[in-house]
Amino acid sequence: MGRDTGPRLLLGRPCYFEPETACDPILWTHHRYSPEVIASMVAALRSFLAQHPYRQVLLIGYSGGGTVAWLMASQLPDAVGVVTIAANLDIDAWTQIHGYSAMAGSLNPASLPQLSPAIVQVNYFGGRDQNVPPSVIRSFARGHPAAKEVEIAEFDHVCCWIARWPGLLDEVTALSSTGRVAPH
Repeated sequence: MGRDTGPRLLLGRPCYFEPETACDPILWTHHRYSPEVIASMVAALRSFLAQHPYRQVLLIGYSGGGTVAWLMASQLPDAVGVVTIAANLDIDAWTQIHGYSAMAGSLNPASLPQLSPAIVQVNYFGGRDQNVPPSVIRSFARGHPAAKEVEIAEFDHVCCWIARWPGLLDEVTALSSTGRVAPH
């Protein structure tokens, strides 16, 4: 985000920047993608937009933040695009792969209707990602054919998104200005 010279805002989901003792654990676990959490994120962004002149919003999120960004996009008329990086867009598949308990109370992007065709979607993922394996993104993609899936074979969940960000940012800039993603 620091490498982006355009206007930007970092939103942290409830409990993300708080000590564990200040939050109800359910918000950090099973309800991390709940309607209430997403509504609070949308309200925070709308509050910011009410005070600033921006009329178009490009949502970008990494990992769970990508899932939140996708869920927010459907509720924001200002959204022109959503870009996810290593996001667990099918939370049912993701919890099953890891043997986690189901995220009862959370919204699962994979089981929700497609976003408006006016919202350009690009989902970047790493071919070596063990946290959010490519199968999770492919599972999401089956129900969301309008989304562009971009696999970077040599990346995992952490490596090497920051190093590659300037190039991805160029693609994101092209996305926001033309509605298409430039080839990389």
